[in-house]
Amino acid sequence: MAEAVERKTPEEIKRRIVEALNNKPLNAQEISKEINSNWSTVKNYVDELVEEKKIKEISFRGNSFYQRITEDTYFNIPITEEERKIFYFLFENARRLFKEHGKDPTKTDVNKATVEVIDKFNLSAPVVWYLYGRMALLKYEPQKEYSVQADFEKEYQAKILSFLERVVSELSKKKNSHEVRERQYTIYGQAFYQERENLYSFLTYTNLDKNRNKLKEHISDFVAKIPCETKFETMCEIVSQFSITTRKMCFLRDLESCRKQILETFDSIWKMIAVYSFFESLSKYPRFKNKDEIIGISLENAISVKISMAQDSLLDIEEIYLSKIKEETEAPVLEDSKENELVREILSEMVREGDTEK
Repeated sequence: MAEAVERKTPEEIKRRIVEALNNKPLNAQEISKEINSNWSTVKNYVDELVEEKKIKEISFRGNSFYQRITEDTYFNIPITEEERKIFYFLFENARRLFKEHGKDPTKTDVNKATVEVIDKFNLSAPVVWYLYGRMALLKYEPQKEYSVQADFEKEYQAKILSFLERVVSELSKKKNSHEVRERQYTIYGQAFYQERENLYSFLTYTNLDKNRNKLKEHISDFVAKIPCETKFETMCEIVSQFSITTRKMCFLRDLESCRKQILETFDSIWKMIAVYSFFESLSKYPRFKNKDEIIGISLENAISVKISMAQDSLLDIEEIYLSKIKEETEAPVLEDSKENELVREILSEMVREGDTEK
């Protein structure tokens, strides 16, 4: 006897389509299988959802995939309702506990506390490494209400809240977001992110003319920590060129005048690197293990944009370096070292050639 076909209303079909896309983007056949309806039945409803901007169509390797538009996750990566409940529960309780400790929490405060709890108890809510360290895939918004109960047993929930309270107590003692981030980098052994903080701080607050060699050391330390893979060859080339160009700029007489451009270039390069960090950490989760699919469907445009911005910024400081070196009328005064003796001779020759061209 044939199995009876389940009758569904149009709204029920649309709801199920959206729910089917909570885990990850799906193609037409996968959606049909998930909601137990043939594709010809659901096609019109998919088109309506696209028009309503609840889902979007993405082309990948000649096939069409459909992705849920959430707007509250980074790069619109889908999460399940169960994962959302866990985030809501932790966000709300972290915010409450910070206020009980007399602190109006920043996004960094709530994010770092939430992530530490998720990792401690291995909760099923995705966290990633991104711009400012390890963070929840769901964006935390200070003004949003997150009052919802996660499906934890009472005793287990008490343990989670007890640990969260201890974390919040520690974080409440930190003076600023920088100290909060540094604490996380230390706990997770993330020297790469620590070097980023060190270099960014150095470029922001230190007199570059008086600390040329120190700048070169910071750049070398940062580059040495970058996890370059063959798959990310373009990123590695850009970072390498930034290191070379910046080290050359250290021999300009007025390096301090280039601070803004160097900092802006470093910032654009870091944003490019951060997308790769995001991608790598997300791919650790089983449903995101197909790396080509993650890039092709969710991150390809973001990666392309970040690479383009980094390349443009790099071209800017290379042009600045070339224009500055032509303006030099004599070789710069360098700190004494065997390396600098050779560099001094080279720059002296470049200055003389620059005078000839004027």
